[in-house]
Amino acid sequence: MSKRVLSGVLALTMVLGAAAAPVSESGLVTKLAISASAETYRDYDYTVKADGTVRIDKYSGTADALEIPAKIDGKTVTEIAGESFSGGTFSSVAIPEGITSIGALAFARCSYLTSVDIAETNKNYVAIDNVIYTKDMKTLVLVPASRTSYKIPATVTKIDGAFNYCDKLTEVYLPKTITNLGVSTFRGCKSLRKLTLPDSITKIPGSMCMYCSALEEVNIPETVTEIGSDAFYDCVLLEKVTVPDSVKTIGSCAFGYYNNGSEDARISGFKIKCHTGTAAEKYAKDNKITVEYIAVSLEKAKIEVKDVVYTGKAQKPALTVTFNGKTLKKGTDYTVTYKNNKALGKADIYVKGINGYCGTCKGYFIIFPKKVAKIKLAALGGRKLKASWTKYSKVSGYQLQLCRNKNFTGTIRTAVIKKGATNTRTMKNFKAGYYYYARIRSYTTVGKMNYCGAWSDTAYVVCKW
Repeated sequence: MSKRVLSGVLALTMVLGAAAAPVSESGLVTKLAISASAETYRDYDYTVKADGTVRIDKYSGTADALEIPAKIDGKTVTEIAGESFSGGTFSSVAIPEGITSIGALAFARCSYLTSVDIAETNKNYVAIDNVIYTKDMKTLVLVPASRTSYKIPATVTKIDGAFNYCDKLTEVYLPKTITNLGVSTFRGCKSLRKLTLPDSITKIPGSMCMYCSALEEVNIPETVTEIGSDAFYDCVLLEKVTVPDSVKTIGSCAFGYYNNGSEDARISGFKIKCHTGTAAEKYAKDNKITVEYIAVSLEKAKIEVKDVVYTGKAQKPALTVTFNGKTLKKGTDYTVTYKNNKALGKADIYVKGINGYCGTCKGYFIIFPKKVAKIKLAALGGRKLKASWTKYSKVSGYQLQLCRNKNFTGTIRTAVIKKGATNTRTMKNFKAGYYYYARIRSYTTVGKMNYCGAWSDTAYVVCKW
């Protein structure tokens, strides 16, 4: 059901007065709807509670100066139900000493209310400059709709819908002591242009700024983890909002929606600014809202790539890029550029962030020489052995090993050939009557580093001098 339809339900309920159940700020029938056992006293619908005291459920009168009765039918009035005086036309209200509980939004939409008086003997609530607080000054209950600005004292930790439909409010100061903003706290504040939320909050409740049609700027602290449904519904001048990574849950129609007269519709041009991979990005994509990414630098990203063997052609091996534990996607999160990736030695990789990422990180891989294709070993006179192999002129040289053990354990004789064009080497002083095994690998030198290819297959010969 659209918000516009719900508004119609609310209007109908107000017309019917006591004959219909009260409607909550969400537009649904409130749990405090009058039961069959509820009673009526003058303009009040009330319920006698189990302890024998009275809860006022609804007021349907038209008094200008309203005095809430201290007793009804001899029973003490102790509770004012949520929304019970909502939409009242009175300009002043007097609250008796016996009231121990005032429900959320009890005086919402009271556009004419300017004066509030609470009995000095009331142990639970106090009115200061016509603003209602709990006695300990920790909960702000009501700020009259006539206020254009308000600075909340630093004693307050909770706002219980206090600014609901304060349609003249243009500015408000929220101290860092506040940890609970309450549902629909700023709903209908159609003159409020900017809202600075303290970093002491962790949740933005549902409908908190619903129908704040002049709101142009709001910050969401990095302490916030949850944003409720309709939190900024119908904030038609709010062109962009930055949502931090800390937010893990975003309710339906929280941003970017208004009512076009018959249904919920997206606000044209609205953007969400966020990091990639966040709940905000998902909300934006699910609701077809434009995302403006907060770019994250990839300078400290990790590149994993396997080394390759020389082919004579430019090589572009596959790679894996990870950042903060997340595997990034090529073409979505980054682009890749390869340099010096044809010749033997060290090839460079440059990973550049795109979309939600920026900056560049650098990696490399090694282009190793090919495995020597073939080696031969021959016994010569004078206890000499001659090795010959397929040469690769592009390499810097070769490393040749001979051993009496085919696994090349034990004593190994090694010769380093420092010319890639060489393809033979003769070595002397070998003993008769033994098998000798030979293997070879090529290497290339870049700077002070030698990069070696794989060992060749093994060749062997029996010395029978």
